[in-house]
Amino acid sequence: LELIQALETHHQPDVVLIDSRAGIDDTAAVVLTQLDAYAFLFATSGRQTWEAYKLLFKHWQRYADLTEGGEDFRERLKIVSALTPEDSVAPGNFNHLCEESYELFLAHLYEAQAPGVADGFNFEFSDTEAPHWPLRIRWNEALRNFDPLKYPTQLDPALFDSAFGDFVKSIGVSVEVPESE
Repeated sequence: LELIQALETHHQPDVVLIDSRAGIDDTAAVVLTQLDAYAFLFATSGRQTWEAYKLLFKHWQRYADLTEGGEDFRERLKIVSALTPEDSVAPGNFNHLCEESYELFLAHLYEAQAPGVADGFNFEFSDTEAPHWPLRIRWNEALRNFDPLKYPTQLDPALFDSAFGDFVKSIGVSVEVPESE
């Protein structure tokens, strides 16, 4: 945490990316709870994704300082559906990911709804603004081996938009993709 804060003070970045091999490791998990920043949790429909996130969420459920109503890091979490295939290629893939994500949050980070009480950190399954509802990054075969020096067409703004457009628009970031020559 101190290293990230020192780097942010010195470089003043707009975005800090923490890339954890095979999911979030224990170091990144602690940092996510301490930073006043959004945490995008990348996921695919594979069983290993959800088993790893279950371990992390169980740890947060047990040890994180969670306040009633969600005045903590939970409101800054967001699942990202990484490499999402088109429905015509993998029917039900995105829906399955949505269900897995909702079950994960419901079991570990959402609060039980008390009868007659509207407050609490919880969301309906279909709430697209909820932390569990995935932002989508679409799989595009043309970007499989990203090497724009070898394949300059990979810098085509339309190609970028087809894969990352929904995600970029959802997080409110403006991205300039250089025109390919």
